[in-house]
Amino acid sequence: MKKIQFLAFICVAFQMNGLCQLNKGTWMVGGSGSFSSSNYNINSTANNKTSSFALSATVGYFILPGFPIGIRSVYQSEKQTYRDASGTTGSGISNFLSVGPFVRYYFLPKTDRLVNLFAEANYSFGNAKPDITTNTYHFNRYSLLAGPVIYFNSSVGIEFTLGYFHDKPTDGRNATSGFQTGLGFQIHLEKNK
Repeated sequence: MKKIQFLAFICVAFQMNGLCQLNKGTWMVGGSGSFSSSNYNINSTANNKTSSFALSATVGYFILPGFPIGIRSVYQSEKQTYRDASGTTGSGISNFLSVGPFVRYYFLPKTDRLVNLFAEANYSFGNAKPDITTNTYHFNRYSLLAGPVIYFNSSVGIEFTLGYFHDKPTDGRNATSGFQTGLGFQIHLEKNK
């Protein structure tokens, strides 16, 4: 009996109106989690490996159909292991907090579809607190990401992303770049007419 109820629920969920609200004047709120990893060699004996996990929150507004702009805030925790030229090894965890604007574009028009594709560009300015050193520093982050979004109903969707990021510290430290994958959700809130 439970299998029949579950199958009925799935059928009803996918029969719901799959319109994604991409109209001008719609608000978009949501969040995501992402993972990234980078590895760089300073020379043949020195290298660094970094793995990070980030949580972000977004608020956006559709200024044109399928084209929202907004603000993204990000909290990121990063684990770094290193080996310097003398063979000394170490590791540490750094915490980052940043905020900045984003622009996003949905490629498929608003129709009775459950899937859409999007691309996003964002910039953020942040503060980093590494535990390897005691010096807090600021950084600029630029990132591009894209992927599909699958809508559960007319307002709520889950998105899968693949992206590229570039972090540039403002104090002369080495810049880092890498790829990231993410999983998130968005809620589209259309005004009552």
